Amino acid sequence: MRFLPRATAPPAEPSVGLLDHLEAILQQMDLRYQQRFDAQTKAVDSALVATERRFEGVNEFRKTLADQARDLMPRLEAEQRMGQLADEIAALRGTSRAGASALLGWIVGAIGLVTGVIAIVSTFAAR
Repeated sequence: MRFLPRATAPPAEPSVGLLDHLEAILQQMDLRYQQRFDAQTKAVDSALVATERRFEGVNEFRKTLADQARDLMPRLEAEQRMGQLADEIAALRGTSRAGASALLGWIVGAIGLVTGVIAIVSTFAAR
């Protein structure tokens, strides 16, 4: 079965001109393009904020590494200082042994002197 086109009644209102119709379409397109542009701008701004936050974390990490590099002693320097301290400790051990021997000599000498003085005093006191 074949349908025949129906005859259309003339519009009650005068039809819109072609130029007016094209202007309306262009205005709608401009509105859609503006909405799309606003959405893209918002997305780019959000991405920039997220990137800045990420770089803040990266910069904080870099600052921490820089602080460590500045504050912590290099291994070679630490080994040199430890060697110097070991040498100084060895030297002090040697002098402390010598000092202990000298102190022991002074103590023995003092005991001998006191014993001698007591012996002399008791000898004169016994007469």
